[in-house]
Amino acid sequence: MITPWLDRLGGLAGLVCAVHCGLIAFAPALLTLSGLEILQHEALEWAFFATALIFAGVAAGYGYRHHRNVWTLVGFGGCASVLIVARLAEAMSAFEGAAALAVTGGLALVGLHIVNAVKLRACNASCCESAITHGPSHSVAS
Repeated sequence: MITPWLDRLGGLAGLVCAVHCGLIAFAPALLTLSGLEILQHEALEWAFFATALIFAGVAAGYGYRHHRNVWTLVGFGGCASVLIVARLAEAMSAFEGAAALAVTGGLALVGLHIVNAVKLRACNASCCESAITHGPSHSVAS
Protein backbone atom coordinates (compact mmCIF):
# COMPACT_ATOMS: atom_id res chain seq x y z
CA MET A 1 0.00 0.00 0.00
CA ILE A 2 1.30 3.45 -0.93
CA THR A 3 -0.16 5.32 2.06
CA PRO A 4 2.40 4.48 4.75
CA TRP A 5 5.22 5.46 2.42
CA LEU A 6 3.43 8.62 1.35
CA ASP A 7 3.13 9.84 4.93
CA ARG A 8 6.67 8.71 5.81
CA LEU A 9 8.16 10.56 2.85
CA GLY A 10 5.89 13.54 3.47
CA GLY A 11 6.91 13.66 7.12
CA LEU A 12 10.55 13.43 6.09
CA ALA A 13 10.07 16.26 3.56
CA GLY A 14 8.45 18.43 6.24
CA LEU A 15 11.26 17.63 8.68
CA VAL A 16 13.98 18.40 6.12
CA CYS A 17 12.21 21.66 5.31
CA ALA A 18 11.99 22.62 9.01
CA VAL A 19 15.61 21.70 9.76
CA HIS A 20 16.82 23.51 6.66
CA CYS A 21 14.89 26.66 7.56
CA GLY A 22 16.24 26.49 11.10
CA LEU A 23 19.83 26.09 9.96
CA ILE A 24 19.57 28.89 7.41
CA ALA A 25 18.09 31.27 9.96
CA PHE A 26 19.90 30.37 13.14
CA ALA A 27 23.25 28.89 12.09
CA PRO A 28 24.35 30.20 8.68
CA ALA A 29 27.97 30.44 9.82
CA LEU A 30 27.90 26.75 10.75
CA LEU A 31 26.89 25.88 7.19
CA THR A 32 29.71 27.99 5.75
CA LEU A 33 32.33 26.58 8.13
CA SER A 34 31.26 23.01 7.41
CA GLY A 35 31.42 23.55 3.64
CA LEU A 36 27.68 23.23 3.19
CA GLU A 37 27.04 26.76 1.94
CA ILE A 38 25.20 25.22 -1.04
CA LEU A 39 22.31 24.67 1.39
CA GLN A 40 21.88 28.46 1.50
CA HIS A 41 20.97 28.63 -2.19
CA GLU A 42 17.53 30.12 -2.88
CA ALA A 43 16.59 27.42 -5.41
CA LEU A 44 17.20 24.70 -2.82
CA GLU A 45 14.94 26.51 -0.34
CA TRP A 46 12.13 26.63 -2.91
CA ALA A 47 12.70 22.95 -3.76
CA PHE A 48 12.36 21.85 -0.11
CA PHE A 49 9.29 24.05 0.25
CA ALA A 50 7.63 22.69 -2.91
CA THR A 51 8.41 19.07 -2.04
CA ALA A 52 6.89 19.43 1.43
CA LEU A 53 3.75 21.07 0.01
CA ILE A 54 3.33 18.48 -2.75
CA PHE A 55 3.53 15.59 -0.28
CA ALA A 56 1.15 17.43 2.06
CA GLY A 57 -1.41 17.96 -0.69
CA VAL A 58 -1.28 14.39 -1.94
CA ALA A 59 -1.38 12.90 1.57
CA ALA A 60 -4.27 15.17 2.58
CA GLY A 61 -6.30 14.20 -0.48
CA TYR A 62 -5.55 10.52 -0.11
CA GLY A 63 -6.22 10.55 3.64
CA TYR A 64 -9.51 12.42 3.28
CA ARG A 65 -10.64 10.08 0.52
CA HIS A 66 -10.11 7.09 2.84
CA HIS A 67 -11.15 8.22 6.31
CA ARG A 68 -13.39 11.18 5.37
CA ASN A 69 -12.17 13.35 8.23
CA VAL A 70 -12.42 16.99 7.16
CA TRP A 71 -9.87 17.96 9.84
CA THR A 72 -7.24 16.25 7.73
CA LEU A 73 -7.83 18.78 4.97
CA VAL A 74 -8.07 21.66 7.44
CA GLY A 75 -4.85 20.64 9.19
CA PHE A 76 -2.80 20.17 6.04
CA GLY A 77 -4.30 23.34 4.58
CA GLY A 78 -3.40 25.29 7.70
CA CYS A 79 0.17 24.02 7.69
CA ALA A 80 0.50 24.74 3.98
CA SER A 81 -0.75 28.28 4.60
CA VAL A 82 1.79 28.82 7.38
CA LEU A 83 4.59 27.52 5.13
CA ILE A 84 3.48 29.69 2.21
CA VAL A 85 3.35 32.83 4.35
CA ALA A 86 6.71 32.00 5.93
CA ARG A 87 8.41 31.26 2.61
CA LEU A 88 7.09 34.40 0.95
CA ALA A 89 8.02 36.48 4.00
CA GLU A 90 11.55 35.04 3.89
CA ALA A 91 11.86 35.69 0.16
CA MET A 92 10.68 39.29 0.51
CA SER A 93 12.47 39.88 3.85
CA ALA A 94 9.10 40.97 5.23
CA PHE A 95 9.77 40.22 8.91
CA GLU A 96 12.37 38.56 11.09
CA GLY A 97 10.13 35.80 12.44
CA ALA A 98 9.61 34.18 9.05
CA ALA A 99 12.19 31.46 9.70
CA ALA A 100 10.63 30.52 13.03
CA LEU A 101 7.24 30.44 11.32
CA ALA A 102 8.65 28.15 8.61
CA VAL A 103 10.17 25.80 11.19
CA THR A 104 6.86 25.70 13.05
CA GLY A 105 4.94 24.98 9.84
CA GLY A 106 7.36 22.23 8.83
CA LEU A 107 7.21 20.52 12.21
CA ALA A 108 3.41 20.79 12.26
CA LEU A 109 3.40 19.11 8.85
CA VAL A 110 5.44 16.25 10.28
CA GLY A 111 2.89 15.86 13.08
CA LEU A 112 -0.02 15.88 10.64
CA HIS A 113 1.60 13.20 8.50
CA ILE A 114 1.90 11.05 11.63
CA VAL A 115 -1.74 11.67 12.56
CA ASN A 116 -2.85 10.93 9.00
CA ALA A 117 -0.90 7.65 8.97
CA VAL A 118 -2.44 6.60 12.29
CA LYS A 119 -5.96 7.44 11.07
CA LEU A 120 -5.42 5.53 7.84
CA ARG A 121 -4.10 2.52 9.75
CA ALA A 122 -7.13 2.60 12.05
CA CYS A 123 -9.47 2.95 9.07
CA ASN A 124 -7.84 0.02 7.29
CA ALA A 125 -8.03 -2.10 10.45
CA SER A 126 -11.73 -1.32 10.95
CA CYS A 127 -12.45 -2.06 7.29
CA CYS A 128 -10.72 -5.42 7.60
CA GLU A 129 -12.48 -6.10 10.89
CA SER A 130 -15.82 -5.20 9.31
CA ALA A 131 -15.23 -7.60 6.43
CA ILE A 132 -14.33 -10.41 8.85
CA THR A 133 -17.34 -9.78 11.09
CA HIS A 134 -19.93 -9.27 8.39
CA GLY A 135 -18.49 -11.39 5.61
CA PRO A 136 -17.50 -10.22 2.14
CA SER A 137 -20.83 -8.47 1.57
CA HIS A 138 -22.71 -6.28 4.01
CA SER A 139 -26.07 -7.09 2.42
CA VAL A 140 -28.43 -9.50 4.13
CA ALA A 141 -29.71 -12.35 1.97
CA SER A 142 -33.50 -12.59 1.90
